[in-house]
Amino acid sequence: MARPRNTDALKNVFCPNKECADYGLKGGKNLKGNGKTKRGVQRYYCKTCRTSFNARTGTFANGLKTPAHVVQSALGRVADGVPPAAAARQLGLSSETVREWVKGFDPTDPFFRDWLNFLDGFERARLELLAFELRNERPPFIVESDRITEEDRRLLDELDSELQIARDHQDGSKVKK
Repeated sequence: MARPRNTDALKNVFCPNKECADYGLKGGKNLKGNGKTKRGVQRYYCKTCRTSFNARTGTFANGLKTPAHVVQSALGRVADGVPPAAAARQLGLSSETVREWVKGFDPTDPFFRDWLNFLDGFERARLELLAFELRNERPPFIVESDRITEEDRRLLDELDSELQIARDHQDGSKVKK
C-alpha cells in the first residue's frame, strides 16, 4: 500500500527545469519527494521531465557546504556593521568566503526569507548596499536630495562611513581614527 501524499510539503515546490511542461507549477501532481541528500536536504523528483532536484536548487544555498546558521551569523554581523573581514575572523572563516556570501545576498531568495524577519530595516539596507557595492552595481533606487530628512541624512552618512571602513579593510589599508 502506498503512503498518502503529503501535499503541504510540496505546496511551494515546483520543477526548476525551464524546458519541463510543468515548470513553475507549485505543488503539482508531477512532483514527489525523493529522499534526502547526505546533508539532510529534501530531494524531489518531477515525473513529467524526470528531473531530480533538491530544496536548495536555484537558491543561494545550492551547493553550500557551510551550515545555514553559520552563513546567517556572518551576514548578521555584517548587517550589524562589522566589516566582512572582521566577521570572517570572528567565525574562523575566510574573508573571501564572507565577501562572496555578501555578494550573493538577495532578499528575494527563499534561503534568506525567514531570516530577514530578524533584521531591522537599517540592518537589511546596510547588507543590501554592501552587496551592491561588492558586486560593483548601483542600487536600484535613487534618493532625491530635497526629500531627505535630517535623520535620513545622518543614517546615510553613517552607512557611507561604514562602507568606507569595509572598503579599507578589503584593501588591507589601515583605518584612520
